[in-house]
Amino acid sequence: MHEGDGTLRHPESEPRAGALAPPRLGDYLVQRGLIEPQQLEAALARQQVGGDALLGQILLQQGLLEEETLARALAEIAGVPFVSLRAGELEASALQALPRDIPARYRCVPVAGAGDTLRVAFADPFDILAVDEIERRTGLRVEVVCATEADVREAIERHYGGAGMLEELVAEALARQEEERRRAATGGVVFATPVSTGDEPIVRLVDELIDEGIRRRATDIHLDPEEDLLRVRFRVDGILEGGPVLPKSIQQSLVSRLKVMAGLDIAEQRLPQEGHISYRGSAHELDLRVASFPTVFGEKMALRLLQKQMLFRGLADLGLEGDTLRKLQDSMTRSKGIVLLTGPTGSGKTTTLYTMLSSMDLIANNIVTLEDPVEYRIPQIRQSQINVRAGFTFAAGLRSMLRQDPDVILLGEIRDPETAGLAMRAALTGILVLSTLHTNEAAGTFPRLVDMGLAPYLIGSTMISAVAERLVRKVCRHCAVPVEPDPDMLARLGLEEEPLEGTWLRGEGCRHCGDTGYQGRTGIFEILMVTDRIREAIKAHADTLQIRQIAMAEGMQTLMQHGLVRVRRGETTLAELARVARE
Repeated sequence: MHEGDGTLRHPESEPRAGALAPPRLGDYLVQRGLIEPQQLEAALARQQVGGDALLGQILLQQGLLEEETLARALAEIAGVPFVSLRAGELEASALQALPRDIPARYRCVPVAGAGDTLRVAFADPFDILAVDEIERRTGLRVEVVCATEADVREAIERHYGGAGMLEELVAEALARQEEERRRAATGGVVFATPVSTGDEPIVRLVDELIDEGIRRRATDIHLDPEEDLLRVRFRVDGILEGGPVLPKSIQQSLVSRLKVMAGLDIAEQRLPQEGHISYRGSAHELDLRVASFPTVFGEKMALRLLQKQMLFRGLADLGLEGDTLRKLQDSMTRSKGIVLLTGPTGSGKTTTLYTMLSSMDLIANNIVTLEDPVEYRIPQIRQSQINVRAGFTFAAGLRSMLRQDPDVILLGEIRDPETAGLAMRAALTGILVLSTLHTNEAAGTFPRLVDMGLAPYLIGSTMISAVAERLVRKVCRHCAVPVEPDPDMLARLGLEEEPLEGTWLRGEGCRHCGDTGYQGRTGIFEILMVTDRIREAIKAHADTLQIRQIAMAEGMQTLMQHGLVRVRRGETTLAELARVARE
């Protein structure tokens, strides 16, 4: 279901002669008084930025609709019943009638069956492709009903997810391999690589691993070959978690399947490769960045799960607030200069940069990017992929980019003095430059640029602000309990003088958070604006400590201070703050 203009499109929803067309979702919600017309206009404007973002999802993310309200609206527009999956158990016969790979792929669950009819609950009641596929695979007529996406997702996880399905698929894959070995022994035809059909066990096994990553809210999936096995791990909220351990004998088939999906060379096993997969998961569509890496035990595969929905939130949803948010918004409205985001890999810099771009006027501004790699594709922004082997480096690309009449330039990273110098000169000519730099704190940005050989006067003349960012895990709301502040931990973090009032919480661990006590992440920030005093300090070759002291005297909130605000609200913990923000 795509809603590029707010319309629900579906082959069966096209008006027949004499029939009335179904109302558009946005119009329906406004007519029923569920949202205001100006709220619809704002959501549609954000949808234009996202391209293939769903209007309903945008309204949910903005907090303008409850999920059940959206599901009931979709059901009424589609002319199908709404059901609450929590009201009763699903029929066992219906569960058995639907192939196990279907629910996660199409966001649906079977509710009941009678005769040649199977009643199926969809999060998207307009998914005609899913209906056709189910009818083809089962030989039954599908009766569509609508349920909330949360209910569908929970039912899928309860009835179809987990280790049981993985074990079943592994057993099928091993049986298929044994069958092919017997066929080879008798002179039959054997395929060297997996056949790309949805019925193949290795194909369904790969899909289930990706869906398991989505269910766990993973940002990365690692397939790590060892001597006698293949280990799967998931990075959830920045921490690697153990996953299934698979037989060594299916390793090559899994790798080959992923290479086919990503458009990589199956025959090349000695060199690293990178590719891209557009995947329809159990919750929504997402992109996967795939990288292979040769090891002594075979090729390691790393999958980065890029969820486009993250880009359509506002800056405030990333964790920016108060004076920190106002400073970043002020930096973005400048017509020229440089804004640099700093922090280690995985600290959220790319998401923040893309969110900044998405919040700009994409029609009035010519925005061009140089990235390595291009992680998210954003309509109305000209994005370019670095190709070092072809000679298309950041420096070479930036030179050519300046002849494209840009208003805003995004550089994925400033890695060398040449790129840094070109970025500074671009800012001097009247261009707003956004980029990243690897330093531990905002104040360290300026000595780092001096170390790269840039003149202090040039740095002071072009820099608008430096932003340090980290991601902290949030306390799980399902198992949160009150705690008392730990004075020893506060002393170790240098926060013993800070106010301690508030609601301090920690998670005890439950099924919702995988017994970790944390669920989801949010950002903590420090933004250093380049004022006249900071500019003079840069020209005087001040070190990181001196620049930080001036910035704090002028009101800069440090990472630790912002993190402590989050701790006092019960959003995260001191232990988590120490893990990500302590030097």
